[in-house]
Amino acid sequence: MRKINKIYITVTFFLLALIVTVVFFYFKNNYNGNNTFVTGFKLSTVSVIPTDAIAVLHFNRISNSIDFLSDTSHMFPPLYPSSSPVGNLINLSVYRGVSQLTVSFHYSAKNEMSPLVILYFDSDSSFTSNSSYILRKMSAIKESSYNGVDILAGGGMKFFKRGRMVVASNSLIILQSSIRHVKSGASIMDNSNFKEIVASTPNGDHMCFFNIQQFGKIFSSFTEYPYWKYADFFSKISSWCSFKYEINGSGVYLSGDMYNTRGRRDFATIFQYAEAGSSQLSDVLPYNTLVALSISVKDFDKLLNSFYEYKRSYKVIDPSLFENDKQWFMSQNPEELVLALLPYKSSYRWVTLIRSN
Repeated sequence: MRKINKIYITVTFFLLALIVTVVFFYFKNNYNGNNTFVTGFKLSTVSVIPTDAIAVLHFNRISNSIDFLSDTSHMFPPLYPSSSPVGNLINLSVYRGVSQLTVSFHYSAKNEMSPLVILYFDSDSSFTSNSSYILRKMSAIKESSYNGVDILAGGGMKFFKRGRMVVASNSLIILQSSIRHVKSGASIMDNSNFKEIVASTPNGDHMCFFNIQQFGKIFSSFTEYPYWKYADFFSKISSWCSFKYEINGSGVYLSGDMYNTRGRRDFATIFQYAEAGSSQLSDVLPYNTLVALSISVKDFDKLLNSFYEYKRSYKVIDPSLFENDKQWFMSQNPEELVLALLPYKSSYRWVTLIRSN
């Protein structure tokens, strides 16, 4: 794994974690035993995705997958540049009848995570002609057979065909796992949490699903060793999350849901009943602020009580100290709490601001 990719994933998942813990567009708590779900997101590629997927990214347009995976916003180094095997495969699929593209991530070896790329074609005739073209351009030829399924290799990738799908990975282990799942009839839909999430997720063009409980594997696979100490906290944010992904001119937008199956032991429950307030941080922060995080709720007392219950579930909080700190904070009549990274002389410093009513 190239270091540039490690940097990209480190930044991306840190931002994701901040988004899902601080900026809640929607929140769902599935800890109520309710197993009734509305008809939700349809994942046509689900039959070839192994049960141990740590993340699933699904796109209904190839162009958007390129924007997301290659990051044409230039904010970060691309995860899969066009010159990489995965990037090359995706680029070859443009205008080739691929109606859906799914990329799932799986732990393939110690401290290593590999993608499973699935191209889903819009018709049988399109699959017949265009899959052959794409595989030919990838210089793919038959390499072996596994459980009666032909495996092709070329362009740094391994491939097999299933129905209207071309399934690819740079890891033979992951590709063989997919074949075993197909043969046994198992898939990620046998993961009860994922099945519930998909069923209750509204249909959208581009969806991202993350198994937050497996963040430890993400950290060990994609980040440098000094960051591993944060893995435990991030894995306890929630159980799963799903996001709709949109590109709108100058920005990338994520909106979605958190799914909590561990009660108060999930960090996200702190915000479960928080009613959002208005933010005024832009009125006071300088133009050259590097980072700004804001929590603005209508009832900080309720938020702090939820925070106490979360910490108490792990038995890592002193009730008397917490009460003293809470009394001081509430005496400020808070309406917004801001953490900002500001320029100071030749470096930067973190500053905490409390806006009172």
